[in-house]
Amino acid sequence: MKKTLALFVVFSLCVTMLSGCSTATNNRSSETSEVTETTAEAPTVSTFKNGLSENDFEVQEYIVIPSHNEENTDCIIVIKNNSSDSVSSIEFEVTAYDAKDNVVGTGTITILKLSPGDETIGTCSFEGVKNIDHITRKLSKCEVGTFEPVNETLDIKLVEMDNMYLTYSVTNNNTKALTAAFLYVLLFDKDGNLVDYTIGGVMDRLPKGDTTVVTAWIGSAKEFDSHKMYCLAYF
Repeated sequence: MKKTLALFVVFSLCVTMLSGCSTATNNRSSETSEVTETTAEAPTVSTFKNGLSENDFEVQEYIVIPSHNEENTDCIIVIKNNSSDSVSSIEFEVTAYDAKDNVVGTGTITILKLSPGDETIGTCSFEGVKNIDHITRKLSKCEVGTFEPVNETLDIKLVEMDNMYLTYSVTNNNTKALTAAFLYVLLFDKDGNLVDYTIGGVMDRLPKGDTTVVTAWIGSAKEFDSHKMYCLAYF
């Protein structure tokens, strides 16, 4: 088994390309969280030619200044496909506002290969922006297609947790080699509010049937009581 460390410099470059981008116009402290769970008004719903609309997806938004990069504000979307269609690509346009409703950033979140009933994550980073009060989103692209389920073919288990790392084993049960995988671990307080997140990743090719170990750094994370992991995998 190999051991892959969470290298945030490498991840920030790779994840920006794969998950989304933006343009901007337990040694854990119990400091006040710089996180807002948004409750923006529902956007105008558009129906695509394939019959799908945002009503076919369950979406939860978060805004967070992560401890691993406190110069940026990240928008996180957790999305579940409630339709019976396999969505090959889905894209959201995101606009960020300050408390006075001034636009302080725009970005795009792209998610690939979302099977019926599956839940996954997408992110968008607003570089150098720390005054985001709320966001709006618009579903700008939604395409269906045929593909082998992604996350169902990966066996991911939490094997160890200490004050520094969350350690996961990742086994590739797909028929293809795994090119890369990013484990996003959302960290919540006792009331279920997101306070931080961390990332671990498989950066080397993982042949079918092989297992590797992935660690996600939590040594500098804000204090949390529970966590949930989402995987973005690429074959």
